[in-house]
Amino acid sequence: MKRIMLALLLLSFVAGGCSCSKEPYKIPEDKPVAETRKPELAVRPASELPQAEPSRTGIVRGTIQLGDYSERRGHLFLYVIEPMKLPEEVVVVASAFFASSQLTADYFEFEMTVPAVGNPQINAVWDTSPPYCMVTDPYCPASHKDGLGQATVVGLRPGGTVDDIYIEVK
Repeated sequence: MKRIMLALLLLSFVAGGCSCSKEPYKIPEDKPVAETRKPELAVRPASELPQAEPSRTGIVRGTIQLGDYSERRGHLFLYVIEPMKLPEEVVVVASAFFASSQLTADYFEFEMTVPAVGNPQINAVWDTSPPYCMVTDPYCPASHKDGLGQATVVGLRPGGTVDDIYIEVK
């Protein structure tokens, strides 16, 4: 049965001819190509991030462990996303950036100021493979080859500090 179906498929292809052309497909001028990134999902520059009042923020300190450090290099982005806006919009409410030149060992200490609302989730993206993120962007959408890590901050109060956060980036 499979052979008959394959034979019929090949026969219809040969009889009908190939609709392929050696000329590349040209997009008609009256039908422009849509942008690949939806405007509502666009990453906003750090200068446009919502600013939290200092009386509503806290300090988070901890350690980041970079897996496969000896084999990979790249910039590291830490950020906190407003969870109530997902998945329609990515709103970064806090971010930190570490250039690859600052990552001199497989682990290092970090500190960042985050909104003290709920239990913020710190996301880490070690941007080690193309397409690379702009260093001016507070948010780096990860590719499947980049290093990823997360940590939830529990017990942060306005004006307070939470120490000993551990993020393993694999």
